[in-house]
Amino acid sequence: MAEQQNMFPDAQEPAKRSGSVAVPKHQKPTRALESLKVRIDLAVKELARLRAENTALRKEIDSLRQGALPEGEGSVVTFTESPDELKARIRELMASIDARMEQARQNASSEA
Repeated sequence: MAEQQNMFPDAQEPAKRSGSVAVPKHQKPTRALESLKVRIDLAVKELARLRAENTALRKEIDSLRQGALPEGEGSVVTFTESPDELKARIRELMASIDARMEQARQNASSEA
């Protein structure tokens, strides 16, 4: 017997021909369906996550529209002084800060 010919030429070392593992033709649709199923499952999970996030965001928007702060954020501050007294005190503090900044500028320019 000379050289034996292979009855199935597609089965001859498919990994060497294409550089990847060959899948028998009868299994290709099954693997494609499995891949599609995995992608669909991921899409369904992502949709569920996005729906939950959307619900949480809607609740937060509703609470902000009603003027409420989200839980755990901010604090309530009450003042004993009248608004005019507070404004006067703030103006004094701002004037003091401005004076110190001007003094620092003068010191920096005299040193240079």
